[in-house]
Amino acid sequence: MIYLIVCLFIILLGYIEILENSRVSASLYGIFVAFIMVAMAALRTNVGPDWQAYYEFYIHGAEGTEAGYHFLNDLFFEFGIHYNVFLLFINTLSLILIYLGLQKHAKFLIFPILLFYCELFLYFNFSGIRQALAISLTIYSTRFIITRSFWKFLAIVVLATYFHNTAIVFIIAYFIPFRKLTKKEYFILLLGFLLFSTLIFSIVNLLSGSLAAKAMYYLEFQERDPNIKSLFVIGTIKRTMIIVLVLFFGKKMLEDKNSIFFFNIYLIGFGMYLATYLISADIGVRLSSYFLIFDLFLAGNLLSANYKLTTRLLIATILSLIALYKITTYMAMETYTYHWIF
Repeated sequence: MIYLIVCLFIILLGYIEILENSRVSASLYGIFVAFIMVAMAALRTNVGPDWQAYYEFYIHGAEGTEAGYHFLNDLFFEFGIHYNVFLLFINTLSLILIYLGLQKHAKFLIFPILLFYCELFLYFNFSGIRQALAISLTIYSTRFIITRSFWKFLAIVVLATYFHNTAIVFIIAYFIPFRKLTKKEYFILLLGFLLFSTLIFSIVNLLSGSLAAKAMYYLEFQERDPNIKSLFVIGTIKRTMIIVLVLFFGKKMLEDKNSIFFFNIYLIGFGMYLATYLISADIGVRLSSYFLIFDLFLAGNLLSANYKLTTRLLIATILSLIALYKITTYMAMETYTYHWIF
């Protein structure tokens, strides 16, 4: 129930933001919502599919994890700091980076935060917290793509790989154009994703060390959900919705080169998802999330590009329904039953 209450509260603030149309108020609302989300992530116990694994990392040492996470994990433990304080630090850092990215590149803030809250926040910040940090860092690195500061961008992405190896895939983002793609480019992308899907095992064999072992685990040894085809269809429909909204309401938004860039990034992520999910659902979600998270930027800028209040409210209502559907799917999972530490 806590998930739904917070979701409805964020939706309410989102409508207020649209009616007030004040950047100052939106920033204050965004900080307040981020504070609530950090508290939810930090004050839980035994919540999330990977809770036990990460708790054991903290108690027994994070051997086998990336160097950055290993360092933070062992540093906090050596000082005798409670695990939930460690979670507080991790999620505060993650949310600050996400918020800074949104504040710089999205005109409206609350509905983008809503989209983050109802899926990727729960998927990563409540479970895969190493990748939560990695994605937050790659979101922050976007400012250096826009200013064409390659070495600064690369430094942040490399830092992100110290928390999750998969962050290396985000280097692709620097080379995504700030213009609408041609039909020829769409065709080349389609062929590229089909080729990647076909050769994924060969690509993994070119890797080495723990990264290769983890990739092979997700490809061959991890248990596959018997409903994977149904989940793939549902996931595809969910991820298609933002594309539909952009095509219907985003004509003016796509006159801005940064918004075109965010849309292109999202399309790359969508292609990754389609190409890999049925082979390995975990790889499909983990790789594509670095790009699909740009639906946050698209949602914020889509609202600002439509000046009519009625159109903004319509978009907001559609986004709200999407968020409510997503949050109910997490509420139905036993591993997400919320337990406070007190």
